[in-house]
Amino acid sequence: MNINKVNKRLLEDLNEILSAKPIKIIYRDIPEISGIYILSEKNIDNIVYVGKAKDLRDRIYRNHLMGDSISGIKGKIMKKGNFTKEQAKEYMKKYFFVRFMNFPAKDIVQIEHFAISILTPIFNDKNLKIQ
Repeated sequence: MNINKVNKRLLEDLNEILSAKPIKIIYRDIPEISGIYILSEKNIDNIVYVGKAKDLRDRIYRNHLMGDSISGIKGKIMKKGNFTKEQAKEYMKKYFFVRFMNFPAKDIVQIEHFAISILTPIFNDKNLKIQ
């Protein structure tokens, strides 16, 4: 397979996700689909996390919003803003947006890794810039 063709396809996939309509983190509005998602803070250009999910609603709501993990996004927000768990949850509800796109399962990991390497979101662990 030609590397230029692969990169072109990955860039097209990333642009497709970025052009998806951003929605607030409201449980009923997040679909139960698999794919890649991008979390943005305050405005859609401030991308803070890229991830993959088998069930987007479950992943966003259960893991990111309601989860107790200090190493997760909510924990990083707690550290960044000196928030309690409840304050971090309310902050995410108020200021975070999600964009998502369904992709074939065989392509998801490659697209996720490509998106992280291009966008360098601060809450993806390899790119963590919070002191």
